[in-house]
Amino acid sequence: MNVLTAARPALKQPLTRTILTVGVGLISSYLLVADRGTTKPAPIAKMHIQSIPMWEGSGNNYAYLVTDDKTKEAVIVDPANPPEVLPFLKEATAGGSKITNIINTHHHHDHAGGNIEILKTYQVPIIGGKDCARVTKTPKHNEQFTIGEGIKVTALHTPCHTQDSICYFLEDGNDRAVFTGDTLFIGGCGRFFEGTPEEMDKALNQTLAALPDDTRVFPGHEYTKGNVKFGVKVSQSEPIKRLESYATNNKQTQGKLTIGDEKDPTVQKFTGKTDRIGVMAALREAKNSMKEQATKMATRAERYKQAPQTVAERRAGETALSEFADYVNQAQAQRKPPIGVPTSAAPKTEHAELDILDSLDLADDKPKVRLKHLLLDDSDSKNESVKQLTGIIEDRLEDGHGECLFDIGLEDNGDSQLLAEHEWGAACKRLDAILAKLKADSRMLMTKNVPDSKVDVGNELKKECGCVGKVLLRRHPADIDDTIETRIAVVGNVDAGKSTLLGVLVKGGLDDGRGKMRVNLFRHKHEIESGRTSSVGMEIMGFDTKGEVVVSGVPGRKLSWEEIGKRSAKVISFTDLAGHERYLRTTVFGLLSSEPNYCLLMVAANNGLIGMSKEHLGIALALNVPVMVCITKIDICPPQILQQTLTQLTKILKSPGARKIPIFIKNREECVNTATQFVSQRICPIFQVSNVTGESLDLVREFLNILPHHGKYDIDAPFEFHVNDTFSVPFVGTVVSGVVKSGVIHAGDEVQIGPDSLGQFTKTTIRSIERKRIPVPACSAGQSASFALRKVRRKDVRKGMVVLLSKSEANPLAPVAQPKVYREFVAEVLILSHATTIRTKYQAMLHVGPVSQTCAIIDIDRAYIRTGDRATVAFRFVQRPEFLAIGDRILFREGRTKGLGIVKQVGYDPNAPLNPQAAEETEKVAGAHGKAGGERHTAAVGA
Repeated sequence: MNVLTAARPALKQPLTRTILTVGVGLISSYLLVADRGTTKPAPIAKMHIQSIPMWEGSGNNYAYLVTDDKTKEAVIVDPANPPEVLPFLKEATAGGSKITNIINTHHHHDHAGGNIEILKTYQVPIIGGKDCARVTKTPKHNEQFTIGEGIKVTALHTPCHTQDSICYFLEDGNDRAVFTGDTLFIGGCGRFFEGTPEEMDKALNQTLAALPDDTRVFPGHEYTKGNVKFGVKVSQSEPIKRLESYATNNKQTQGKLTIGDEKDPTVQKFTGKTDRIGVMAALREAKNSMKEQATKMATRAERYKQAPQTVAERRAGETALSEFADYVNQAQAQRKPPIGVPTSAAPKTEHAELDILDSLDLADDKPKVRLKHLLLDDSDSKNESVKQLTGIIEDRLEDGHGECLFDIGLEDNGDSQLLAEHEWGAACKRLDAILAKLKADSRMLMTKNVPDSKVDVGNELKKECGCVGKVLLRRHPADIDDTIETRIAVVGNVDAGKSTLLGVLVKGGLDDGRGKMRVNLFRHKHEIESGRTSSVGMEIMGFDTKGEVVVSGVPGRKLSWEEIGKRSAKVISFTDLAGHERYLRTTVFGLLSSEPNYCLLMVAANNGLIGMSKEHLGIALALNVPVMVCITKIDICPPQILQQTLTQLTKILKSPGARKIPIFIKNREECVNTATQFVSQRICPIFQVSNVTGESLDLVREFLNILPHHGKYDIDAPFEFHVNDTFSVPFVGTVVSGVVKSGVIHAGDEVQIGPDSLGQFTKTTIRSIERKRIPVPACSAGQSASFALRKVRRKDVRKGMVVLLSKSEANPLAPVAQPKVYREFVAEVLILSHATTIRTKYQAMLHVGPVSQTCAIIDIDRAYIRTGDRATVAFRFVQRPEFLAIGDRILFREGRTKGLGIVKQVGYDPNAPLNPQAAEETEKVAGAHGKAGGERHTAAVGA
């Protein structure tokens, strides 16, 4: 084996490092050590390099302070973490050094992320790749500049890890060094994030291999120990074992080893390849696999460490999903109405904790009377106690939109009232008398220590010594407009049993195992034949004031929607969505346009969370909708397969992207307690049911009965209605259905519907309004309804249109200006998943509420975006303009879901680009092409 000797100023023992090669040059830079004698180090002239470790224990990054000792001029390389870098810079400047430049090896946040903060203290130019933050100068390949008087710097373009990667070769007399960023490490090379094995081969074997062998290597990370572990896997030779020992005994290896050339046939044997590029690709893939396994093993130990995110964590779209969805949900509270001025200011998120304190009225709150006294008072003040208790219950019913929960035996602060059996009876009697006055009914959900109770759950922990019960109170609706409505979207993979479960819940029977109950929900012949939903199906389930499911009572007879609506105090509206991947667009449209309050995810016990189930769960998380899970077909699933499904589901729900707390509902107590706390979006109840045997279906029905009202709507804002379906009804005319976004509308009101293909609105009148197929005089924000429109043809309306008032509510005589529509808009987006980079001119299907239209990206605040990136992006609708408002949630996909975002600006000004530097470069290129074209045209005319 031929060994090339190189100078190693930092080594005190005869160690050398060579590069695994195939033929000539560097190959994947997996470094081995060969026996070699020591070489006397070259004298250091004026160049002084100080290493600054950052994020030790996680990213293990390095920043470097390079100083010309003669002139005291200095540059800082990759100052990614200012809190750790600034103390070194201040110490250097206090000693007389002058910071003249910031140098970046590439744009990744763990290298260039500290630029903006460093600039606040040192206003100096930034030298780096074109995508680095606030970059001032991007040197060309082999372009040179100096530090001080004697340090000559050469920029070496090495695209692969990123396309803007630059290595910097420094020479000061006989002292040479190279800053390699994430292109070359001690014993390894960077990942091919934005490049190919061919590009890395060129960067290593042509660009860096051409440097003198005694050039010291200063990488961006301390990865030597991990790289050597992989080297041992590739080769068991004595030199690699020596390097392993050296890496073990030296915490920092930067600048202590140099570039050298060596061919090692062991590498080819390990990879099974013969060409350089093939060997490199195989080695990098093998090392990636090894790293992924090590990462999995270290995850549990590192989970609770207070360390910054690694690059891989920042680039994982699913990890960022939960936090970004919360951000979008908060931003939607500040959604600006399209017409008029909001009557109340949106709460400021930075003072949310103050709003909570204000809502509690802690300062002015009067001393509260104990509920036990109000329930059992038989003294002369009995009437006053009854009046006070009536007011408390009436307020709770009003706050709960007609229903609420009431604890008998417990105070508001959770203290036990220690009710005896006779006191329990007296308290229940007084509560019933008050409810009769308020025209409401009660349903006992569960009790503890109450003899002869049908819903007693026992008291195993012996915490409550007295009688305790939880009661559901529900008011009689005066009309259909007062009926409580809860919308639930039902999603899951194909054949998970979605339509069958809805058929069983709504119709009251059991399935025969062959899909008998699902036929009731199908709308098309091919759905009945295939057994698979292909459209958005609708079904409702009613509960009366006593919490009983509204059914006909006659075997075989089905109640109509009108009958269910009139007999119900609470209506659950199910949106049955398709599970097949072919109908994903329909499913996404149904999820966004129906504005569900909750999402019911169906998982087949014998299949697990597969196919489109994960996609549907991701969309629900992106929309920030509370999710509950039903595991079906447990009657035919072997126990070990069911356990695998439960383990898989738990793991996914607890993942960083979901951050859910799975709660398995197995009895009545768990059902009631979970349903009352389900307003917390971190809770995810899980039911295990069978549509054939009926197991746990009673728990599902009770859970749906208790579900609290969820969602915030502003009835004082201007009226806005989103169309999600259109019909032509004989003898009625054109009918549009959808959800009232804000405001109130009455039958007979003059409205305008649009936009059409030209962005215009058509004026019409609301002929009639129906809710659940029952005529109503009006409807308000948060309610789903259907409008019959006068003098409008069905072909002139479509899904995605909006209905707005054509007259001002404040001044009915004053006409309302034509609503503005936009073809372009700017949004803040998070890329959830994409195989490659996303640049301008990229097109995808974009969903904004009921709007589904192809959009093109016309501008980005950076050169490109990848999975996990959060960026500001300008979109343009391809077909026609749409009605948008700041704060609208968007979701775009190309096949499967690609990104989530929120509208930040309606309209787009080309004169104010999101990325001014890229726009200037584009103009220069266009100008150069135009000038060249003009010269060719002049020459042709002259000829």
